[in-house]
Amino acid sequence: EHCSLMDEETAQMIIDNNIYVVPTFCPYEEAVHYDPVLIQTKQEEYRIKLEYYKDALQAGREVIKNCKCKLGYGTDMVATHQNYESGFIAAESLIRAGNQKIGIIQGDMQLKIARERYRGYEDAMIAGGLKILEPFVLKGDFTVERAYALTKEMLLSGDRPDAMVTCNNRSSIGFIKAMVEQGLVVGKDIAAIGIDQIPILDDLGFDFSCVSRDTIEMGRMGVRLLMERMQHPDRQRNIWVAPCKLELKGSEKGERPGRLDG
Repeated sequence: EHCSLMDEETAQMIIDNNIYVVPTFCPYEEAVHYDPVLIQTKQEEYRIKLEYYKDALQAGREVIKNCKCKLGYGTDMVATHQNYESGFIAAESLIRAGNQKIGIIQGDMQLKIARERYRGYEDAMIAGGLKILEPFVLKGDFTVERAYALTKEMLLSGDRPDAMVTCNNRSSIGFIKAMVEQGLVVGKDIAAIGIDQIPILDDLGFDFSCVSRDTIEMGRMGVRLLMERMQHPDRQRNIWVAPCKLELKGSEKGERPGRLDG
């Protein structure tokens, strides 16, 4: 992953086959240059991963530094994470469905993806002329447990929004769990749109609207990039961005009093 776990045998194979490697070092700096205090600030799942792979990551960095692999610094790619757009589209769609009090379960705001998704939500609310109500801005961390606890606390307070944006699939699951536990119906008592698709919900017949990756278009773009690279091997790097895919399945339409059917 990111060439960070490469061992000497793999490095030699890459050298023998005249293959370029394109390492991206930044995701694992906390483990390679180990800082036990800094690493505790990371979200739990990521921290566990870094701790588990710490020794292998450090060894892999040394392999890359000491081997004679040819390093490449740019490959064509199709980017898929449109974080700002995802947050904006989710909130905008809830507004268009007539919801007024729209909250959000944030991700870990130490991460850029969480900040960008929240910024998209924020701008959509401003564009729609709606106030952001702080009691409905739930400070999540992209985990099921945190989203569940925050949603449950909000529901028990008796003050509920018309709709919620959930910032990743785990947050969506935590939100749904709390709603079901309290005997409430997603898309009726509280409307919702999640960022990221949860395929098993479709299998279970649970209609949950989401902003997801357009995997078909990603594949098409990837093939076009590859064909162009084969025709023009020396051209500069290209990065294409696949658009978000809005999937409205009904949960964006709440039925609470005071909703606008605009």
